[in-house]
Amino acid sequence: MTDLKTLIKDIKETSKQANMEIEGGDHRTKPGREMLRNAALGRIEVLKDTYKTSLNKTAFTIMTNGKGGKKFGELAKDFNALVIDGGEFYRTLAQRCQQTMGTRQTFGLTQFIHLTGELRNWSISNKIDFTPPIFSVDQQATDLAQVTEIVRDLIEKTNGQTPIRTYIEAQALNLALEQEVDTKVVPIVVLNVDIKNQDSLIGTLFRGKGLQVDLNEKEVTPELIKQTFEQVKKLLKG
Repeated sequence: MTDLKTLIKDIKETSKQANMEIEGGDHRTKPGREMLRNAALGRIEVLKDTYKTSLNKTAFTIMTNGKGGKKFGELAKDFNALVIDGGEFYRTLAQRCQQTMGTRQTFGLTQFIHLTGELRNWSISNKIDFTPPIFSVDQQATDLAQVTEIVRDLIEKTNGQTPIRTYIEAQALNLALEQEVDTKVVPIVVLNVDIKNQDSLIGTLFRGKGLQVDLNEKEVTPELIKQTFEQVKKLLKG
């Protein structure tokens, strides 16, 4: 496995070539410059795929329970953690479905068709298999939380956790590339994942290593973050 530090260096150098200016300069060398740029454009995707594989093998998942999750995520950034809102995937789909509900406050066939279309397009973009959800009956949904729960239930009954797992890993990759993460262990804090799904999701995310942090009766402080990361180190050594 190529280390992240080497890959980040290669990605930065290749990106410079991929973004080089073709126009101007000696016209006799333009074809050569263009060939170099096109080669770099192709290589950058290969490097990013390799980076993704290496990131998945160095990532360690931390999932929070309790109202202190948001603050935990904010403080964890100071310890070079990548922080992802795991609930955003279902919530965004639910918001789009809710916009079609009008005043009836009912999740019915129209919303189901809208959800299926959104999910199909998303699955194609992310290159994952897609099984259409199964519609049963109209359901009352008076707020976004209820619509989100309906959406989550419909998706997971037919597709399991593959969509949410794909979403989290894609978000982690984008953040890691943006922040040029190159450490040997990459802590990834995932917020707003339903507690009943956390165990199974942790076991399949990245390399399947992670822990849950219960914040219901704890004050979220930098010291708590430090203690959590020390626990991560012990788990990795074990």
